[in-house]
Amino acid sequence: MIERILLFFITSSLFLASCKDVPCKDTNCANAGIITYDQGICYCSCPLSTRGDDCEINLMDSLAGMYSIADTCISGISNYSEMMTRVDSNVFSVLSIGNAPTPYDHCPVRIAILEAKVWIDSQYLCNNSNINDAYLIYGKGLIDYNLFSLKIDYYVTHLMGFSNQIDTCRVFLKK
Repeated sequence: MIERILLFFITSSLFLASCKDVPCKDTNCANAGIITYDQGICYCSCPLSTRGDDCEINLMDSLAGMYSIADTCISGISNYSEMMTRVDSNVFSVLSIGNAPTPYDHCPVRIAILEAKVWIDSQYLCNNSNINDAYLIYGKGLIDYNLFSLKIDYYVTHLMGFSNQIDTCRVFLKK
């Protein structure tokens, strides 16, 4: 019986002593940052879309604004400036991407961003779902948060006709 009590006290003492030495117990990371312990140092490993010692700066909040846009398509080249506005937590809207046919050349295009990846989900230009005169845009690319720049390869297609794909493009957006 004494052996069990002694074993209990020794085990409890070791457990309580080890709890005092938990590394990084005072480190808190925001915005899905991961607490990292390396060579006696605690720090936050931050997702690409955040900055700061504790990942407290969310760069998604800084993406909205005026961008210089260089749009190179098979149908032509366009250079202009346009506002990128935030629509949802990771979705933004930009007017005029693409050398789409009139009247679809000034339509809002939704761009989704997750970490370093960017994509344009298949969407009707100007929400025109008239099957005889509807154009779709879709694509994917990358974002560089250090430079506040996006590179997206995308396509514009017409739902009717012999050749549905009407344009292949690459657009660069730079804040």
